[in-house]
Amino acid sequence: MQDISNLFQPFKKDYFLVKDNCLFNLDFKKILSDNTNIHYFSTKYLKDPKMKEFLILLILNKILENKDYAKKPVLI
Repeated sequence: MQDISNLFQPFKKDYFLVKDNCLFNLDFKKILSDNTNIHYFSTKYLKDPKMKEFLILLILNKILENKDYAKKPVLI
């Protein structure tokens, strides 16, 4: 159990695990339907390589989940 708990320790620092109603959650439906702005996601400020990989997979997954809301092609 301790090993599993240790795996989640970086999330306490980088705040990835929050409630669904958190003010800072990204609305991917709104982001993908927005055709006037460019949205750029970066892992520049994350030091942990596993956290970077997690973030990349999370964003790709969210884009795929909400691809029907995209009004324009999505460049990755």
